[in-house]
Amino acid sequence: MHKKTFPNCVKIVSLKTFQFHLEIMHQVDDYTFQTKIYYPDVDLFQLSNRYNDTLLNKIYAHIAVCETFKYCSLFPAKIDFTLISSHLSQETLEFFLKTFQHAYTQCKYENRIGNEYKPIFIHEKLSDNENTTLSIDQSEAHEPILVGNGGGKDSLLAMKLLEKSNLSYAVYQWSRPEYGSSKHQQELCSKLLQHASPVKCHKVSVYDDFTESPFMNLYYKELKGAFTLGIPECIFEALPVMLFNQYNTLCFANEKSSDTGNLYWEGIQGEVNHQWVKSLEAEIFFQEFIHRSLIKNFKFFSILKPIYDYRIFSHIANYPEFIKNSHSCNVDKPWCKKCPKCAYVWLGYLAHFEKSLVDQIFGVNPFDDEDLIMHYKNMTGIEGHRSFECIGNIEECQLFMKKCIEKGLQGKMLDIFKNEVLKKDKNWALIEDRFNQVYQEHNIPPVFFERIKTII
Repeated sequence: MHKKTFPNCVKIVSLKTFQFHLEIMHQVDDYTFQTKIYYPDVDLFQLSNRYNDTLLNKIYAHIAVCETFKYCSLFPAKIDFTLISSHLSQETLEFFLKTFQHAYTQCKYENRIGNEYKPIFIHEKLSDNENTTLSIDQSEAHEPILVGNGGGKDSLLAMKLLEKSNLSYAVYQWSRPEYGSSKHQQELCSKLLQHASPVKCHKVSVYDDFTESPFMNLYYKELKGAFTLGIPECIFEALPVMLFNQYNTLCFANEKSSDTGNLYWEGIQGEVNHQWVKSLEAEIFFQEFIHRSLIKNFKFFSILKPIYDYRIFSHIANYPEFIKNSHSCNVDKPWCKKCPKCAYVWLGYLAHFEKSLVDQIFGVNPFDDEDLIMHYKNMTGIEGHRSFECIGNIEECQLFMKKCIEKGLQGKMLDIFKNEVLKKDKNWALIEDRFNQVYQEHNIPPVFFERIKTII
């Protein structure tokens, strides 16, 4: 069989609701794939007794839309939403296209596919979006807040800020197969709760035989592997949890550092930002779309958006006991010790915690590891561009490396940093001040910000 460079069409062919999970089937030309989203403590049948089925089906349809993003890694000519057309609006298609255009810049860059690519949407009659939103019933205004727990430093700080502000919160833990087994992911995230006090913990697990299969490597070898956005899927798949438990506020822990891109690329005549889905622009965009199209009293914000990662690390330095129960790696959890994310968190930990404590987790000196030196050169601006990972800005990384040197740490990379960066005339006090500010650009509701602004 002649192998095509790109598939012709990605199509949603099935969407089914069961008592505790959703099943979505996609077809990529002649190939079929299934995604299952499990809600262990949400009875979807009970939910239909509380809310209009038409409105619930609209939410499930939008979850299916978000689970279609991953197939954009294949750059299909067409995307067929015919099966769920009656639950979608023209705004849904615009939402999908804008999210793709902004969130897939890295995927476009790595595959050298510019703005000339734009999928064609196939559908039947769409909804007009009028009188088709619902409200979440709440007995007590605002609380508890549903907070995402990914198991890392940002999640811990988000929970600690809410606790210090006397804001009640429940935890939302979301796993999917790109990051290993669901059971392992959930267990790792739950370890962090030893250092926090949520009123409840909700776990959602996604099983997906597209991203965890060798399909792309076998049939589309010239394309870089399946690229899952994560944030939009995570947000929309939280909605049944929120409806069932009467939460109307979803809080994540995305910091200001994610608002900065990795590089400028002529191919799209714009910025490539690995973390766009975590940016303030995306946060407001996602909230407003759900508010207008699905749940009219839905609130979504990132509690760490006013601060950079530099300030976040300063805050978590007050909780040294947590790091043995944290994880951040997206390759081999808890730590692969070879990827840019591991290298970055490792650097931040060494800059802020006792070396002996960090060594209990990682065991060796990262600054002498040839594989990590490449990543450190990228993230400190010595060569290449800032790594495609959820890490701080270049000057934040420089500040962390400078702190390591001031602490007396040693290693080949630190020697390189001394020669390539420290010898340059830089106003370090001004740089530190920039990354240690609390900024006013955020989407935190005033009623919450008033309670955290003096402690963040």
